[in-house]
Amino acid sequence: MFQKILIPVDFSTFTEEACLMATQFSGAQFELTHAICMADIIEQAPSFGANIPSDFQERLMASAQEKLTQLKNQHPSLAADTSLSIGPVADEICKRAREINADLIIIPTHGKTGLKHILMGSVAEHVVRHASCAVLIFLPEQMKD
Repeated sequence: MFQKILIPVDFSTFTEEACLMATQFSGAQFELTHAICMADIIEQAPSFGANIPSDFQERLMASAQEKLTQLKNQHPSLAADTSLSIGPVADEICKRAREINADLIIIPTHGKTGLKHILMGSVAEHVVRHASCAVLIFLPEQMKD
């Protein structure tokens, strides 16, 4: 039924669960994708102090690609392709799904509620509203009561 499945990853603990869930869809082609966003930049910038190197973006991309490759190697049964982009996460996920003609996006919800949800929004919610294909959202085990 699903031939191309996009798995957005943020390298959080939920990424592993998304990969394990994807293995339930045998016979599909998989792609692990990561969007470098402002949070990634803010997280990495302090390690450079006031002297942010001119190749900062390239270093972020190389680090993210290395993590994607490690993740791919940890899940050989997926035989996944990988992709990397820079921009707002939800927009980049939807864009990549269109580019590869994905039939399904598998994405965890982090369970943000209240003020955190209002201020930060929900990537999963945005993807559901704007994706060009089916979206499977799941609540990771550690988020369940």
